[in-house]
Parts: sequence; structure tokens; C-alpha cells
Amino acid sequence: MIAGTYNKALNRFCIGMSVLTGGLLTAGALVTSNDAGLSIPDWPLAYGSMVPPFVGGIRYEFTHRVIAGIVATLTVVLAAWLYRIESRGWVRVFGYVAMGTVIAQAILGGLTVILRQPIPISVAHACVAQIFFCSLISLSLFTSRWWQEDIAGISDTGSPQVRSIAIYTACATFFQLVLGALPTHALLGDPV
Repeated sequence: MIAGTYNKALNRFCIGMSVLTGGLLTAGALVTSNDAGLSIPDWPLAYGSMVPPFVGGIRYEFTHRVIAGIVATLTVVLAAWLYRIESRGWVRVFGYVAMGTVIAQAILGGLTVILRQPIPISVAHACVAQIFFCSLISLSLFTSRWWQEDIAGISDTGSPQVRSIAIYTACATFFQLVLGALPTHALLGDPV
């Protein structure tokens, strides 16, 4: 493992982004669970303006959009910061993945509104959100002092190897996420 140079400010920024994204996921869940998904029928504006009236489900939908805009902007800043100072190419790639997934999220969110909440796009929006969140959590780990210390390697001679188990677990968890998102969006009245 090629160690990077620990940057406390970058690591704290990644942690802060992870926390903010947790708030964004919560806001998105509130939109879905309060059946507020089409409270604002247009995108990117809200009732043709920047700030809609805060009545009914609009407050959930608009809050989600505002937090999403802040997170998207900060993710571009993070990717640029990583590009500028990070010596490990694979960590920079994680920054680009985070930026790509947040852009995909914005597109999926817009399509969800424009196309009137088709279940496949709503489910994709929920699932890509988790990929984005995991990329930020990973960046928080990869930029930490602990991750960048020289630690003696431990051989993994077990069968199956821990690396394989980790990959299978991540895939199974994502599959479970998709299975959870499908009925959630279908049962809450999203039109087909």
C-alpha cells in the first residue's frame, strides 16, 4: 500500500461531508415516507421560483433539494481538493466516483419529478444515494491518519479469504437495499 500524506483538514472535510450526507439521506427518506415526492411538480425550480411556499409536503421536498444542492457543490470541491493534493491515484478515483454519483443523483432526482416518479428511477435514486454515501465514508477512512500509517501486512490464507467475504457482503447488502427500495416506492403510491 502506498501511503499518502495525512491532511487533517481534508480528513475532517470528508467526515463532515459524510455526516451532511447522512442528513441528506434522512431528508430523502422523509420525502418518501411522508408521500411528499411530487409536492413540487417541477424541477429544477419549485413552482417556477427558487423558494416555494412551505405548506404540506413541500417543506420535505424542498429541504431535500436544498441539502442535495449543498452536498453536490461540496462534493465538487472535495473532488477538486483530492485532485490537487492527493498523491494516491486510487483515492482521487474515489473522489471522482463520489462526484459522478452525486451528479447521477441530481439527474435521477430531476427525472423522478419530470417523469412523475416511475418506480425504476425512484429505486435507482435511492440505491445510488447509498453508493454515494459509502464513497464518502470510504474517503473518510482513506484520508484518516490511521489508514495512512505503515502497518505490517497480515497474510490472509483462510478459505474463503476475508477480502472475498467483504466483497460478497457488500454485494448482498446492496441487493438487500434494492429489495427494500422496491416495495417502499411501490407501496407508497408512486405511480407506475
